[in-house]
Amino acid sequence: MSFINNMKETLEDKRVLSIQSHVVYGYVGNRSSVFPLQLLKYEVDSINSVQLSNHTQYEKCTGQILSSDDLKTIFDSLKANGINKYAAILTGDNGKIYVPEELIPVYKTVILQLADVLLPNQFEAELLTGCKISDEASAIECMDMLHDYGIPTVIFSSTELHNADERGRLLTGYVSHRADLAAERRSNQSLEKLDMLGKKTATAQRIRITFPQLPGVFFGTGDLFSALTLAYLERDGPMPDLKKVFYKVQCTMQSVLRRTIKHAESLRADPNCPLPYSACYELRLIQSAMDILSPPECSSVTVMDV
Repeated sequence: MSFINNMKETLEDKRVLSIQSHVVYGYVGNRSSVFPLQLLKYEVDSINSVQLSNHTQYEKCTGQILSSDDLKTIFDSLKANGINKYAAILTGDNGKIYVPEELIPVYKTVILQLADVLLPNQFEAELLTGCKISDEASAIECMDMLHDYGIPTVIFSSTELHNADERGRLLTGYVSHRADLAAERRSNQSLEKLDMLGKKTATAQRIRITFPQLPGVFFGTGDLFSALTLAYLERDGPMPDLKKVFYKVQCTMQSVLRRTIKHAESLRADPNCPLPYSACYELRLIQSAMDILSPPECSSVTVMDV
């Protein structure tokens, strides 16, 4: 699960702290998030929550985990030197819930209330809310329950609610934005002062995003999606046009993945290619720099109000 907090109305110095995993080879975690943010003129300080040789779907994966004590030591030094001020904080997405189940209540009552933008996968959203997502109505109900923690923007980058057209199988994502909660965050209003009835009844802007399911097994896509979301939302100011923002995010994602597929297919067509399957499908992030800077039009991506 990814979340972004302390997101200012405008990121004047555009300094971001990214706390995610790191791999020596490939593109997941910080390796997938830092480059696009820097390309988009953000100053990014990164803390590697783990350092691995490669992502965990390779045959062999080794590395080290940063302990909570080590993380605190690092942050304490930043604070002592007066260099711990950030316009936004980005945390990672490892594809599964990453806290022990007994800590879920603490996560809900403490951590969630810090998030300005929350990007859970479907499993995490269901676990945090107790709401099973089986159709669009239940997806919206689940997002409303997450808004009740005071989170202004909730994003499901994709769900298991599939559709199909003449182009093949389509994936569906949702975005829900509460302008009232965003305004309260900008004015630093205490969450305890929020009117609970108002939280449940205020109108949210919601959009549905449909896009093709592409062949291949990819890693680091959630981290890239989160980084693009942070950057493109900030570009659009305090009153973002969600349809425009997430059309651009998904068009960039589609471009990166299609370039990755094309490269992987060329490698796998070579009988002498020594690379394993996972290496063939590492994101072609550097080669997609222009698409990150200027998202291409993508007719297969559809964004509409719900």
